[in-house]
Amino acid sequence: LDWQKSILLTFGYDPLRCPECGASMLVLEVYHKKTALFEQYRKSMGYG
Repeated sequence: LDWQKSILLTFGYDPLRCPECGASMLVLEVYHKKTALFEQYRKSMGYG
């Protein structure tokens, strides 16, 4: 299972479904300890 289905099965809600309008959302960035994970990845790979 992917993370979206795991959350749906475990907690009973779709984390990518907008609670206000029901539209499907996209993940653009993920933050960990106040830093974007994509930013950490770019730095570790030497891209910035």
